[in-house]
Amino acid sequence: MIFGGLALDLAPADLMALVADVVARWTGAQTTLGNVFAELIGARAPAAVNIFASFDSFAAQRKMLVMAAEDVLPKRYCEVFRAALSVIEGVATERHRFAHWMWGIYMTKVSKADFLLLADPKKTWRLRAQQIRHFRRFKIEDSRAAHLSQPRLAQKEVFVYREDDLRKVKRQMMRAAGYAHALEDLVRATPKQRLHIDRALRAESHIRQVLETKRRKETKHERAALKPPRVSSRARREAALARHK
Repeated sequence: MIFGGLALDLAPADLMALVADVVARWTGAQTTLGNVFAELIGARAPAAVNIFASFDSFAAQRKMLVMAAEDVLPKRYCEVFRAALSVIEGVATERHRFAHWMWGIYMTKVSKADFLLLADPKKTWRLRAQQIRHFRRFKIEDSRAAHLSQPRLAQKEVFVYREDDLRKVKRQMMRAAGYAHALEDLVRATPKQRLHIDRALRAESHIRQVLETKRRKETKHERAALKPPRVSSRARREAALARHK
């Protein structure tokens, strides 16, 4: 496995182009969501836009978007607004890895790389420290043994992306960008237009799944609230003795 600059030089250009496409599409989606926040609150509290822009975490930006939407939009539209953001947040994690983790390749003498590797740099830093300690235990004449027995990244710590995988992530980013634009339309629209946009978003399978999951959880909580409190066997015995006195 090769990671870092050399890996980027040797990686297939078509796969790296897909990676760049994914990162660029997320940037577009995030920019659109910034516009959504500005539409919701910018005119009344322009300083809040600067606070929104200062957050690198999408989770923090999402909270600000939800609070702004709940302050401006009717309750019905807030529900679909939150659901769309949940879907978008699901791909934010993937984008974070693409932008901040280390890309690598796996090559042999007889085959070129036809997939990309991705690893958390924090894991590679810890691995490097382990390797330094490992090699210090060996003499120069034992270099082959040292190399063969050196610590390596575990397979479970490395993500593998083939062309189909990258195209799938690209479609997810395109969906996220589409939902971001729909939310921008939602906050700008007239009441009649909002109803149409709301229906279109609710018809989307990914948003519908989020809403259905939310409703199932709410129903479960409501049923749990209706159940009488559980009484321990000791409490039942004490109550029975009290009745017979």
